[in-house]
Amino acid sequence: MPSTMRPELAPHVRRQIDRVSGRPMLLHPEGAVELSESADAILALCDGARGVEEIIAALAAEFDAPEATLRADVESLLAALAGRGLLKSSS
Repeated sequence: MPSTMRPELAPHVRRQIDRVSGRPMLLHPEGAVELSESADAILALCDGARGVEEIIAALAAEFDAPEATLRADVESLLAALAGRGLLKSSS
């Protein structure tokens, strides 16, 4: 996903906390994906208004981590979810 894109959840997808396990989940018509805390933090920022660079910068500030360290993980997660049709992006 190019850094100029502004990712957001696809219309049929939503984030939710599982009532039984308390874990963050990504729900979609075909099933559910259990999210790590870091994946949930990334997806919480995918609102269609922020670009990938802004998401990385926000995470770096929130977790006091270097942007370079976060970049590969953020881009990998976004690309994987976009490839499964769970994210959409505007430019």
